Amino acid sequence: MLAHRLIGLLLLTSALAACSAAADSKGPGLASGSGGASAAGAPGPGSGLTTGASGFGVGLVPAMDNRGGAPDLGTIMEMDPTAADCAGIVNKGEQITVDIYVMFDQSQSMLCGIPSGGDRWDAVKNALQQFVMDQAAAGINVGIQYFGLGGFAASCNAADYQRPDVEIGPLPMNATAIVNSLNAHMPSTNTPTPPALVGAINHAIDWKNMHPGHSVVVALVTDGQPNACGGIPDVVSAAAAGFTNTIPTYVIGVISPGTTCAAGPLMTNLDPNPPNQQDLDAVAQAGGTKSALIVDVTQNTAQQFVATMNEIRKQSVVPCQYSLPKAPAGQMLDKARVNVEYIPPGATMPVTILGVTMATCDPATGGWYYDNPGAPTKINLCPSTCTQISTDIGGQINISVGCATKHPA
Repeated sequence: MLAHRLIGLLLLTSALAACSAAADSKGPGLASGSGGASAAGAPGPGSGLTTGASGFGVGLVPAMDNRGGAPDLGTIMEMDPTAADCAGIVNKGEQITVDIYVMFDQSQSMLCGIPSGGDRWDAVKNALQQFVMDQAAAGINVGIQYFGLGGFAASCNAADYQRPDVEIGPLPMNATAIVNSLNAHMPSTNTPTPPALVGAINHAIDWKNMHPGHSVVVALVTDGQPNACGGIPDVVSAAAAGFTNTIPTYVIGVISPGTTCAAGPLMTNLDPNPPNQQDLDAVAQAGGTKSALIVDVTQNTAQQFVATMNEIRKQSVVPCQYSLPKAPAGQMLDKARVNVEYIPPGATMPVTILGVTMATCDPATGGWYYDNPGAPTKINLCPSTCTQISTDIGGQINISVGCATKHPA
């Protein structure tokens, strides 16, 4: 239905220009802070925390040149961005990349046995290994560090947890390094959750500053209450500070209801303070992720964990949000010379989505806008445009560079 409307629109407006614009055309403006994380106010590298509508309407115009002929794909340096035959360099729209920094509990309670055999550590470790090795996880970036570090009386220094055991990297290329890292670790410490989360968030902040177009999150995997370097209020405070700095914290709570945990020659209780849903949810809520994600190791651990990681990926991707296109070689990207085009399913002719601001997104005509007009890192589609495109299975978003951005008349 949408494709028919768009094709009809193309036929009705085939005489319109695709790349013409007023010579003084300026990039769309936006009050930062909505439609994606804003770069405004973001901390600089090295900074961190301390412990403690119904259709497109006229929002689309044909992406073709005024002469009705083939567009001029000459050298971008020689292109007049306001000329009738202007044709930009087309890039396929790329969804925002999701980067997950995993802070993984290696406290002694992870040695507690589970009904199916083995222990919590092996169950959750194997599940994470299965996830990163799964081809379905391709396209996201994952890194890992563990807590505690430094022996049983683990470090309370957040900087120790800020340094990753495996740096964030793309799957599947980073999968082997993560698998080897997990195999090289064993539970042996207490549970210093507060500095571990602070360190994880600080690393995520630094990483996002270096990769401003990415969606960066922390995944805290834990099977117990903190018993060193602070308590739950400190963990909640760290998660809240992270979210203020645009880093969400996801909590993966590892539980084993109905089981006891005694091990070693003295049959010591390794799990005197198992996690509880209320505390796990408090950390997740402070971190901007509503509630904890629970993995019950008395059930199918691998299936639950993979589903949990997929849920984190799903929640971390903002629909209809795209990375900025790359500038031509040797040039800086001119944000006033970017256009977003859409090819409906079954169509061959693209249409141009008009550049607006977040405040001027029209319920009927839609459009697109930058997350931050002064220093953009993302391209967002207006809600009505997003809704329409999301219902068109097989459509394609392209982002072109070189022609003056088209705005509503």
